[in-house]
Amino acid sequence: FWVKVIYTVHPDCWTYMRGGPIFAAGLMHTLVGFYTERLNTEQNKKTQLFYGIFLTTLFMIVFNTLYLAPDHVLLETVFMLRVPIDTLCNSADTIFKLCDNALGVDNRLPVYTTQIARFSFWSAVHLMQFILVSTSNPIGPTLKARRADKYIYFFLFMHDLLELTVPVRHLIVQITNERYITKTFPKLTALELSALVDETCPVCLSEHTRDTVRLRCNHLLHAGCLHSILRQNADTMQASRCPMCRADIEITPPATRTSHATGLNLFGTGMRGLRTRQRGHLYRSVQGAAHATATAATDVLGGTGIQATAGGRFGTAEQLI
Repeated sequence: FWVKVIYTVHPDCWTYMRGGPIFAAGLMHTLVGFYTERLNTEQNKKTQLFYGIFLTTLFMIVFNTLYLAPDHVLLETVFMLRVPIDTLCNSADTIFKLCDNALGVDNRLPVYTTQIARFSFWSAVHLMQFILVSTSNPIGPTLKARRADKYIYFFLFMHDLLELTVPVRHLIVQITNERYITKTFPKLTALELSALVDETCPVCLSEHTRDTVRLRCNHLLHAGCLHSILRQNADTMQASRCPMCRADIEITPPATRTSHATGLNLFGTGMRGLRTRQRGHLYRSVQGAAHATATAATDVLGGTGIQATAGGRFGTAEQLI
């Protein structure tokens, strides 16, 4: 609606043509992000109604932009097509986080898949837009827009590239933590699992499986539930405790590897120690020689009343170092 109003009131204004859709989409994206953070998994009807209204509004904005835009290569077209994908991916990420914290499900692969797919898709879009802007011959007021968009598409591509590092880093941290959990807490064998009768995990209240681990307090948890507890406590900066006896859960720290920088530091420390030892040896040698010289001079000049110093006219042995 606001896009139509802006185009109707100022049909010839280049600023309103470009600023109107971006302002409307940015406002919608901000409101959706605000409400998405407060989603509750128990309010299914409200959530479905909200998403229905949200998707309808977004598609209306997209179609209005495609229909009214003077040139489909302009930046607002890409921005309008980008908003629904970004918002839906953020909503999916929020829903997976809620399910993960509530049920202890340790499977965030769909979230990473959607974000990586989004990065690949928008990278191809930005590349095609960059080619179109660079090779086309603009006419009229779109000349400035094409020159500016050529650089903006590049920054959008770099933004997606930096954004991709977040889920990849989270995935690497998750895999690393799972390895440390496996090394610290042994999983149940088939014999131990068969001996369990009517016992469930205290976190998700489901039966134990081959992924069940035994804590140091001898309580049993699913590996996914344990990982969820550790990640949630790490986010809130709290100590992880057993849900049954409240005993501390300690993970074996990873083995440190000597990196190139660490090796250089160790090499530098060794060289400084070697120079210190050589300096002390030189000091003792000079001090011994000066003491011998002073003793000989005292013996020779003792009868003349002249007092000889250890360093002579060059100073003492301490001043030589």
